Amino acid sequence: MFGGLDGAIAPFIGTIRGARRYDYHLRDVLPEANGSRPLVPQILGADPGGVEHVSRACAALGYTQVNWNIGCPIPNITRKKRGSGILPHPRLIDEVLSRCCRPDLPAFSVKLRLGLEDADEWREVLKVLNDFHLDFVVLHPRTGRQMYRGAPDRDAYGEFLARCRHPLLYSGDINSAEDFRELAARFPETAGWLLGRGHLSRPVLAREIRTGRRESFSMREIARFLRRLADGFLATGAAPQWVLGKMKLYFGYLKHGSDDAAQARQFWTVLRSCREWGLFETLLREYL
Repeated sequence: MFGGLDGAIAPFIGTIRGARRYDYHLRDVLPEANGSRPLVPQILGADPGGVEHVSRACAALGYTQVNWNIGCPIPNITRKKRGSGILPHPRLIDEVLSRCCRPDLPAFSVKLRLGLEDADEWREVLKVLNDFHLDFVVLHPRTGRQMYRGAPDRDAYGEFLARCRHPLLYSGDINSAEDFRELAARFPETAGWLLGRGHLSRPVLAREIRTGRRESFSMREIARFLRRLADGFLATGAAPQWVLGKMKLYFGYLKHGSDDAAQARQFWTVLRSCREWGLFETLLREYL
C-alpha cells in the first residue's frame, strides 16, 4: 500500500506431521491474494520431511523460492527445536538442508539468529550453511533468548558477513532512514535489508530510505490506512470483532511511527478499550 519494497518474506507456514494437505496453512500465500510483488513463502519446522513437504506445496503454487525460519525466538516455538531452538543442533540443520537443498525443489534460503542461548552458536551453524547451495541467508544479530531486547550485535554481524559464502541480508532494528544509512555505510557488502517492526510502525520507511527524504505520516493517513485494511478484511467475510482485534494489533505498532504523537496517544487510549465495532468506526471518522 505504501511502496518502496522490492518484495516480502511471508509469515511462516508451520510443518504438520505426515503428508497431509496444506490448503488452510497456505491460504495467506495464495498468489491471487498477494498481487504482483515478489513474495517468498517462509517455513517453520525441524522435521526434514515436513519442511520438504511444505516446500513442494509452495512449488505447486508456482513459487520458485522458499525461506526456512530458524530464528523465531518465541518460547513455545523454541522448546520444540523450531525457530532459533534448532540453532544448538547443527546436525539437525544439516539433515533438513540435505533433504531440501535439491534442484527439484524451490531455491532454499535461511533466516537465523546468532544462537538460542549462546551468541556464538552461529559459528558451528555457519559451517553447515556454507556446505550447501543457498539462495541467500538472513541474519538477525540477537539470540533467541534476547527476543527483541538489547541492541543487535553489529560486531557479530560483521564477523558472520566475513565468513558467510552466501549473499547475506541484514535484519534488526532498522527504524529510520538514518539507521539504514549507518548500517549500509558500515556493511557495504550486505546483499539486502529486511525491514520488520520499524516498517510496521512507519510504513513509509522504505520510501524514506529510497528517496532520502522525510515522508508525511499523519494520523489522518493512518486512519485511511486502517479504514482500507478493515474494509479488506470485512470483504472476506471476517467478523467485525475479529477485525477490531486486528486493528488494535496494527495500531500497536503504528502509534510509534505517527508524526502526530499526541493524537496517536489519544487514539490508542480509546482504541485499546474499545469493544464494539460501531465505536471503532466512530473513532476512525474523527481522524478521516
